[in-house]
Amino acid sequence: MAGPVLVRRLLLCVVVVVVAVVVVGCDTCFAGNTPKSPDHDHHHHHQQQRQQQRQQHDRQQDQKLPWITASGEDALLRDEQGRVRVFHGVNHVQKAFPWYPPILLNTTYIKEMASLGVNVVRLGFMWSGAEPSEGNFNMTYYQTIDTIVAQLANHNIYTLLDVHQDGFSSKFCLYDGIPLWVANRSVARRPFPWPMQGGCSSRPWAANELTEACGQAYDDLYHNVRGMRDAFIKFWSFSADYFKNNSNIIGYELINEPFAGDVYAKPELFLPGVAGRENLALLYDAVAPAIRQRDQRHLIFYEPVTWGMVFNGSVVGSGFQHVPGGAAHANKSVFSFHYYCWFFDIPGNASTWRRAACDDALGPQVFNAVQRDVGYLGGASFLTEFAATTCDPSSGASEECTAVLDLCDEHLVSWIHWPTDTDYPGGVYDWAAYAALGLSRPYAAAVAGLVQSVSFNNATRTFHMCMQFTALTPSAKTVVRYDKTHMYASGVYIRPSGGLSIATVSDHDVVLISQQTQGSGCVTLSPPPDNAPDTAVAAATTGTTGTRTGGKGAA
Repeated sequence: MAGPVLVRRLLLCVVVVVVAVVVVGCDTCFAGNTPKSPDHDHHHHHQQQRQQQRQQHDRQQDQKLPWITASGEDALLRDEQGRVRVFHGVNHVQKAFPWYPPILLNTTYIKEMASLGVNVVRLGFMWSGAEPSEGNFNMTYYQTIDTIVAQLANHNIYTLLDVHQDGFSSKFCLYDGIPLWVANRSVARRPFPWPMQGGCSSRPWAANELTEACGQAYDDLYHNVRGMRDAFIKFWSFSADYFKNNSNIIGYELINEPFAGDVYAKPELFLPGVAGRENLALLYDAVAPAIRQRDQRHLIFYEPVTWGMVFNGSVVGSGFQHVPGGAAHANKSVFSFHYYCWFFDIPGNASTWRRAACDDALGPQVFNAVQRDVGYLGGASFLTEFAATTCDPSSGASEECTAVLDLCDEHLVSWIHWPTDTDYPGGVYDWAAYAALGLSRPYAAAVAGLVQSVSFNNATRTFHMCMQFTALTPSAKTVVRYDKTHMYASGVYIRPSGGLSIATVSDHDVVLISQQTQGSGCVTLSPPPDNAPDTAVAAATTGTTGTRTGGKGAA
């Protein structure tokens, strides 16, 4: 019975209780030089093939979105014009063959997605789909990803390429986020699932990460046992070279929800700062320079362990001392974090104490910890997963979405929603359910100045944003995105003030302009009151008079 005894001892470690809950992380609903390839001729053939395919794709590409950077001391994202950019989006991850979501080849689906204000998709870019066997890069897969990226861009939606994995591989009862040909290089000291017992169906999926064999596999990847990390570097090098000229891709997320490592050999890895400093940073500092050798323009997104953002610091925070590859790359680095309130993993409907614990304590603490870490590390932050049980109407928790979105507005943090069972039946978003959760709220997607404040009242559906004018303001446009189909089906009432005026209004966007370089202006969007002037949009170009646009079907 040594196994159960050891488990009990480990559970006495400082943060093991936290780990056991938080490691569920995202999918609680489950729904310098790079080593050369040993086969240089094979690699050269792929280079020629890739170049021809990229040239063909560039000729066919209809839309090229601006490059995004994390420049500035305010930890915000900006485009080539210098405008502050904010992103609201969704995750789409296919955890089995064909390793991409077929629905993203459906232009009608993408058009509806855009109509709800979505301007980024975190797309599962699966290593097993891209490189099914060592050195055998599946160019059909890369071309399909290219097609998806182009179709999203045609609707002004960026793509974040996410190397998604949970629990490493099918060796550990899950799926091959890490290809089996890599995972099999890790030789466990004791057979899986020690120290647990039973088959795969006998335990929650996340419990598999707490087995010795799975934790050791992560550790072997980080420390390049039998060339596992080298394989990861070659995969990312090839991919970065392929996508390097595609500005429709906002960036590369190196790996989803990396686990701490071999916690049985080194229990202190349960401390998130130790895991981040000694394991995750080791991987990131090896992969990022290889990417940068081929691609200097895309953002690199990097994550701590899932329980690493309750606090900040070297022990109980992320543990990172610099962005991947070093501080010189801060303007191209994004701290990616996930937020799931643990208290909503408890079965049963949400109670008052659970809501208070999430909305008033844990949520603000996590966001503050992230901002402190990013303030030290440089770059920007991005909430790349939230929702699932935290926003699940089936547990009475849908209002928790509002609390998370309000925190994002307060900190000007972009977000990407992870679907719940309610709004993602059969791996396809139900956009009406998505809107019902308040996820299609208006937001300032591009601001030609400095954002002073952003707020949204979910009850009255009133959006308010104030900005400070700068030298950039007269030469660029500010864009507010809104949902005409669901949020404002009866029309939207737009009230600019303080030198802002309406340039155009489309089905999804309000474009605002100002000729001022000093001072500030504000804009408010709300449902139209009964006495709102029914002014033609084309005439509403100056002043503070409110403009009422028609509802669904209006010309």
